Amino acid sequence: MKQYALNPDVLTLYKSILIEVYEQAIGNEKNDIITLKKQLNEYYIKITKARELLLSGDLDGSDYRIIKGDCERQVSIIEGKLVQFSGRNDGIGALLEKAMKTASRLTEIYESADIQGKRKLIS
Repeated sequence: MKQYALNPDVLTLYKSILIEVYEQAIGNEKNDIITLKKQLNEYYIKITKARELLLSGDLDGSDYRIIKGDCERQVSIIEGKLVQFSGRNDGIGALLEKAMKTASRLTEIYESADIQGKRKLIS
């Protein structure tokens, strides 16, 4: 079991590497969120322009409904994607700290566990 326990001397190195990788992944998600918000704004502007053209008489009602329907479908899709991003938790600090503590004490946990605990730990 000692071979699987984390060395306490390199624990901070592991933690910093994991945080860096996590931040890079979150950074990509944040860029995706910004892009989706820009697209959402563009569709709202497109609907507004179509409404203005309809009111000025440059666009007939059927064309306006087609444009508005297409834009609303796209808005709905983009809003769904944004909801998926908003459900994620950005902080891993506490979870990572707990995991690192547990991984560094793996040998102690194994030795103090009963048979069922040892089986669970090994699996």
